[in-house]
This record gives sequence, structure tokens and C-alpha cells, in this order.
Amino acid sequence: MDEETKYLLRKTLSYLLQGLLLLAPLIITLYVVVALFNFLDNVSNNMLEAIFNVRLRGLGILILLAFITLIGYISSNFLFNTLFNQLEVILGRTPLVKLIYTSIKDLLAAFVSDKKKFDKPVMVKLNEENKIWRMGFLTQENMAKVGYPEMVGVYLPHSYNFSGNFYVVHKDNVKPLNMSPTDTMKFIVSGGVTETENIENTEKNDSTKENKGTDIHY
Repeated sequence: MDEETKYLLRKTLSYLLQGLLLLAPLIITLYVVVALFNFLDNVSNNMLEAIFNVRLRGLGILILLAFITLIGYISSNFLFNTLFNQLEVILGRTPLVKLIYTSIKDLLAAFVSDKKKFDKPVMVKLNEENKIWRMGFLTQENMAKVGYPEMVGVYLPHSYNFSGNFYVVHKDNVKPLNMSPTDTMKFIVSGGVTETENIENTEKNDSTKENKGTDIHY
């Protein structure tokens, strides 16, 4: 087998694994959600049919939403929080479970918790020569804990994909973006196609800040 064929096979395998990495979590998540919905729908409708001789398609999703809402309400109870915290400690000590659980929890918390992470849209300069800027979100304002006090952490979502890259860049290369977090995410994910409102030109006044950097304030 010649080198060109080996290279082609390696690249093909690499693309296959990359596609699997992107699609597998989504497919598994959809499968679990659909399976849970069908299970609840069948159980609830079997009970409903046995009692009232009727079936209501979609009852399972209503039960699932009610259950999630109930868990959210119960979670405000101190005793429940204590038990749940103990469960999290156990999950945190299980290697593979810890990786999956904490990753999903942190991602969801970044969007819906009281400590949202994707609420600071910014413009990030990635190339000094060509001055290439990308839209993203400031997620870490201080990287001193990893030895880079002058750096910040930014997350740059991909267009037409539910993934992205995390970069550590100098804070002078990051400036606030005058858009809402929701509009920013939609604008990036859509590849810039989505119409947005209340966008002001963030390039104004940059001529005086270009050489000395810009402080990031929110």
C-alpha cells in the first residue's frame, strides 16, 4: 500500500471519527428522549384506557414536563438538596459518569442557571496580521488559575452546528459586542443569515483603543 493511499485512509478514518463524535451524542440524546416519551405515553394511555376507555396521544410528554417541573419545585427543599448533593458526590467519584454528568450539567447551567455563562457576547481578534475577528462569548474573565492572568477565555460557536471552540486569548483582543446573547447565538449559528435588531457598529471609537487595548466591562 503506497503512502498516498495510507494518507487517504487515515484522513477518511479521521473524518469518520469526527462525524461520529459530533452525531453520536445527539442521536443518543434523541433516542433516550423519544424512548422515554413513548414509555410514558404507553403507560399513561394504558391506564387511561383501562379506566375511561380513551387514549390521548401526547399525554406522555405532558407527564414528563409535569415531572420535571415537580422536581424543580422539590429541589428548593433543603432536605432534597442535601440528598441530591450527596448523589452528585457519588456521581463525581465515578470516572466515566463524572465526565458525562458534569459536562452536560455545566453546559445546561451555562444557558439556564442563575450563573449563565453565555451572556457576554464579544468580538475576538484571532489574527493580528489580517485583523480577523470572530463573534463569540466571554466565559472566563481571568485565566490566572491556569497561569495566564492577562488572558481570558472565550467560546466561539460554529455556524450551522451545535458545537464550538474554546480559546484563551489576550484580553486586549476581546471587546464587548452590542447585541443580546440570544441574537448573538442565533446570528453565529445561522452563519450570519438571521436578521437581528439593535445592532450598533462596535467599530466606532476603536481607532483610539486599537493600540492600547480595550477593557471588558459588562
